[in-house]
Amino acid sequence: MKELAQLVNSSDSVLLFPHSKMDGDAAGSCGALCAALRNQGKKAYIFCDEVVPANLQFLVKDFITDDPDVFDVPGLCMAVDCGELGRFASRNETFLRGNRLACLDHHENGGQFEDAVCYVEPSSASTGELMLQLLLEMGVEITPFMADALYAAITTDTGDFRFSNSKKETHEAVAMLYDFGLDHAKVCNEIYDNERMEKLRMHSLAIADMEMIAGGKANIVCVTQNMLAESGAEMWETEGLIDTMRTIAGVEISALLKEDAPDKIKVSLRAKSYGEVLTIANAFDGGGHKKAAGGTIRKSIGEAKALVKDAIEQWFVAYDVQKQEEI
Repeated sequence: MKELAQLVNSSDSVLLFPHSKMDGDAAGSCGALCAALRNQGKKAYIFCDEVVPANLQFLVKDFITDDPDVFDVPGLCMAVDCGELGRFASRNETFLRGNRLACLDHHENGGQFEDAVCYVEPSSASTGELMLQLLLEMGVEITPFMADALYAAITTDTGDFRFSNSKKETHEAVAMLYDFGLDHAKVCNEIYDNERMEKLRMHSLAIADMEMIAGGKANIVCVTQNMLAESGAEMWETEGLIDTMRTIAGVEISALLKEDAPDKIKVSLRAKSYGEVLTIANAFDGGGHKKAAGGTIRKSIGEAKALVKDAIEQWFVAYDVQKQEEI
């Protein structure tokens, strides 16, 4: 962490790279660091070539650029909340142009960048917590906006502190943010109480099509392009849908399949208590955490659903066999 802080402090131009399909942890962590760098008089941007979800735009403000040539040669290119080039494939070329490379991440097997200064801590509930450590190590003044951004990062990646990744250190980090001017009610209103009616219509269509599998221990939902057209929603508005799925009593694993294209299906997986979904995601060239993971399947939505359904059911079979052997 000290080496990373020294590198960031010594860089005059910094380009930040959140992962594709930016979430609250990536947006909040990038927003906080970009604000800190600009407050130091540095040139800093968040490089993103995708639409930022409306409920997260307040975190990245005017920091976003989609111009790969915003710097001729960035002094530092830094991956945030992602640990390998595949997590922002369309921006790889720009990332590798940096004079120096860095990474701050909390995912399993993160830090897969050659010749980069990486700090990866999979036991951390969010990259937001690690970003707070980095900012303190850098010795920067943490402003109320930065505190809000880091809170957004932490609360979204812990499911409002409901997920099993929340621990003592998570709450201690948030408690510290209040000392820097955190307004948690404002942040929660922006993220959770600012939804479009189209999103609710899409969620209702998806839930109506939900299938219970593995004897009711899992469920699976597919969001298709037809659903988006019927509801008027955007694919990024699937955010929160899988959390609704996992609230059902008896469900341990939930799977959400999103039809990005006819032959490109994004898979999100969540586990509630004893389930582990990282092994399932790995079968689909994915990654993440034991309780939250994802991947991509380049087949039709029907074929992808069958594959995921089978993988989940096989996981429960293996789990039951293991429990029997332990007895």
